[in-house]
Amino acid sequence: MSDDAAILTGPRVKSCSAARSFVSHARLIGAITFVSRIVGLLREMIAFRYFGDTGVWAAWKVAFTVPNLFRKLLGEGALTGAFVPLYAQAVKRDEQAPEGGGQQARHGSAHDFAAAAVNLLAGLLLAITLLGELVLLGLLVLFEWSPNNLLVLRFSVIMLPYVTLVCLTAFLGGILQVHHRFGAFAFTAVVLNLCLIVIIAIVAKTFDLTDRAQQITAAYWLCGGVLLAGVAQMLILFPSLRAAGFRFRIMIRCWTPAVKRLMLLTLPLAGGAGVLQIGVMLDKGIGQFLAAGPGYQTL
Repeated sequence: MSDDAAILTGPRVKSCSAARSFVSHARLIGAITFVSRIVGLLREMIAFRYFGDTGVWAAWKVAFTVPNLFRKLLGEGALTGAFVPLYAQAVKRDEQAPEGGGQQARHGSAHDFAAAAVNLLAGLLLAITLLGELVLLGLLVLFEWSPNNLLVLRFSVIMLPYVTLVCLTAFLGGILQVHHRFGAFAFTAVVLNLCLIVIIAIVAKTFDLTDRAQQITAAYWLCGGVLLAGVAQMLILFPSLRAAGFRFRIMIRCWTPAVKRLMLLTLPLAGGAGVLQIGVMLDKGIGQFLAAGPGYQTL
């Protein structure tokens, strides 16, 4: 083959390889997402089988909406949406650096940026969680609530730390996406559903779920199960992160120029995403606080 033919053939080979890689990744994500939807449907069926259309289960579902709102807003929304392209650019620059600098030097700036962003996000999420806990405790102490609304607040107090876990998991998933590792993060939704199914099965054998008092106790167990699921979701990402070369480390000075740019890009995205998520939360809140009986969680 002549040199000219090789030059013409090279880009075609790379293009075909990239196309095959895209298709294989799409198949993997599609398959795991399909499994996740099936397991999620199974979770809802099992929960309805044991809890039924009751105020306790409705209160739990409304409380579970709160951490998911932050997940969609920060974890999978504005912050990750702004981070992924910036991190991808940093990785590309490092890969194009001279080979003489060594692997660590060539990937240093991208990994430093990712580590600084993770540190900043962790601090922000911990602050949000602490502030949220104080607000919820204040609402519990200062006001009187109906039984079901009181349960919403109590369940929210327990599950609010899931905000930190699920948002960090989604952000770490963004790091993996840049390195073309999609399977582990796609599987995190399956992990959550499986954990909740196991907890529901345990409480169904342990408590009499036809009794409201025992339903409430079982719901507290489910709140704890959400936190355990959050830890498990994060842990399953660590092997893939290590394989991608990412090493988390605590950084005191995480307000770097790259992180400043990240936050500037995040603000407009957060504004648009926040309107949608707040609207969803208001819909559920109106259904919860104005409804007179069970069944409103299906609205």
